[in-house]
Amino acid sequence: MDIIGNIYSREAAEQKTETFRVQEFLLDASYFDNYNQTQRENFLKMQVKNANIDKLAAIPDGSRVKVFFTIEGRFYDKEDGTKGHAQNLSAFNFEVIKLAENKPATPAAPAPQETDF
Repeated sequence: MDIIGNIYSREAAEQKTETFRVQEFLLDASYFDNYNQTQRENFLKMQVKNANIDKLAAIPDGSRVKVFFTIEGRFYDKEDGTKGHAQNLSAFNFEVIKLAENKPATPAAPAPQETDF
């Protein structure tokens, strides 16, 4: 599967085990709804694992990308003995559509000068 959006933000990568690392990021996949004539906010929490973390690291926040991903779901046992369900959107590749532009820092206004009147 794939989806187009802007890299909005990312969390720090976490080392879960000796051989498994994961990093979560938010993809802004907001869109214009032609039927209702409104802008629809749509932020997706996605993740990259192991070597794919380096692929995400090469793309600055704000960049427009096509994200190739899989949907992974599983059941697990909760502490209270019931079953829970977890689902992840795991990105495995990125196609950069437009890199975010580095905006030059706005120079600070000069401090006001004291004058004697």
